[in-house]
Amino acid sequence: RACVGAMLAASLIVSVLFLRRDTVQTPQAARHKLDGRVLGTIGHERKEKRLFVKKSRGAGRKAAALLTDPFVRYTYTEAYQDLCAALEHRMRRDGKKVLLLTGAGENEGKSSVAVNLALALSMRGRHVLLLDLDKKTGIAQIFGLRAAAKNGIGQYLQAEKDAEPPLIFSENNGVSLGLTAPAAAPGAPFAQRKAEKLLLAARADERFDYVLLDSPPMLLSADAGASALSDLSVLVVRQDYTPAGILNDCADALTQSGTDFAGFILNNFYAAVHPQQLFAVRTASSK
Repeated sequence: RACVGAMLAASLIVSVLFLRRDTVQTPQAARHKLDGRVLGTIGHERKEKRLFVKKSRGAGRKAAALLTDPFVRYTYTEAYQDLCAALEHRMRRDGKKVLLLTGAGENEGKSSVAVNLALALSMRGRHVLLLDLDKKTGIAQIFGLRAAAKNGIGQYLQAEKDAEPPLIFSENNGVSLGLTAPAAAPGAPFAQRKAEKLLLAARADERFDYVLLDSPPMLLSADAGASALSDLSVLVVRQDYTPAGILNDCADALTQSGTDFAGFILNNFYAAVHPQQLFAVRTASSK
């Protein structure tokens, strides 16, 4: 009995501590804690270490789940298609073209969301340009194009001389890309003037229906240039990760930068379960 009592007490403590955290743990809580619209919820999709993933997007690592992967669940694909439809409706209605995706900190999953939104738009027959403005991002690795990224827009934005920005077209995914190599001079900042020139040129380029910007995490970058030049911005929120107060501060900062803040995208959310079950599921999936 003493052992059972101790286990119940420990269980209660874990539950109380979990619930007292000021993070976003459920979609329902997001609507109460976040000062903005929840645009959609992307459920957790297990990253598969399959042969085709190893060959196409780099061996030895669990690649992000993409809409083009044959083994993703229908609910995962449907969530992105619904999110894509809602965002495109907003952008077409208001005449907007440049969408910025960012997060409060690292590991929110903004790059995966940016890539899948670009794929969803491409599936709808839209011509999309996806620009990687985060030097630590994994877009090149997600697409299996790390070699091409070494001479991508990261080098262009850090170079002193003007030149045509190196864009590539991924035939397999139907998306145009401006890639950045993670190892390319991580301490050197992007030239603000060239970044603005690149974004203005992308906006004016009639080949593209939409331009998606994968921006650095807001807590790690003080540069508001990209957000100021975007038409619309969204904040990616990972389940039980960043305190709601910080997320709301980031949303306010986006609005103050001059962009139209559309709302929050809830990412990598597990099904609504008891806190202890959620802890157990997340622990098991990380092994």
